[in-house]
Amino acid sequence: LASLMLRDGNLDRAVVALDQVDLGAEDADLLRYYTLRGMAHLRRNEFDLSVDALEQAVATGQAESIVFVYLAQAYFSLERYRDVLEALDRAGPELQRVASIYHMRAQCHWLLEEPAMALATLDQASEVFPDDTGFLRRKVFFLMDLGLFREAAEQGREYLARSEGKLEDYVAMGSAMRASGELEEAARLLELAKLKFPADTAVRKVLSNTYRDMGRLNAAADLVSEAAQFEPELISEAAELYRRAGRPHQALMLNGQVRNQE
Repeated sequence: LASLMLRDGNLDRAVVALDQVDLGAEDADLLRYYTLRGMAHLRRNEFDLSVDALEQAVATGQAESIVFVYLAQAYFSLERYRDVLEALDRAGPELQRVASIYHMRAQCHWLLEEPAMALATLDQASEVFPDDTGFLRRKVFFLMDLGLFREAAEQGREYLARSEGKLEDYVAMGSAMRASGELEEAARLLELAKLKFPADTAVRKVLSNTYRDMGRLNAAADLVSEAAQFEPELISEAAELYRRAGRPHQALMLNGQVRNQE
């Protein structure tokens, strides 16, 4: 009954049903009982209670891989990342073909400040799942956080060549290329992003900064002026760029549109 209620999303009623189980009965299935109880608490975001129940399920000595996965999820929510890794290790080889497990492992190593293991896990996952570009995407962001912008830019190009790419991907990759000094590459990538996401201001801002680094102030000013149509607070920045680019009339015209003249 509790299992059916869990399946239907009636979590409170499932717990009530489990409370009525006689654990002292000879035919009581303790593994199933504690597994269901752990699942119910996990889905109710009661992670400490979930861990207690799932650890008792494991203690029966008959737990299958999925029980260790539930336990790892509960540990992760409690930020017990080392325990997550240990639970996944105990789950056995069945998890080697589950993509989400590699993501969880990589994130745990990253949060434990073990970047080499995190990157190695993602590389391993990319070999096991060659068509899944999500691992390469996560690797790019890890590399950026480590300040390895040139490597991030190279991996980013490979990722975008193999996937559609989200808006934030283009912005991040362009920023990585800019930080690594690959300004022409960054500009080309961000110009493509501007065509794909014409109403977004983030792309224009990063592209403007790239052109500014290249000394192309007119192009930078035009981009900020375009972005100011969506974000009026950028008008004064566009005016200043036009002034620096030697276009005082354009600067004055924009300056007059600044709402807060003070």
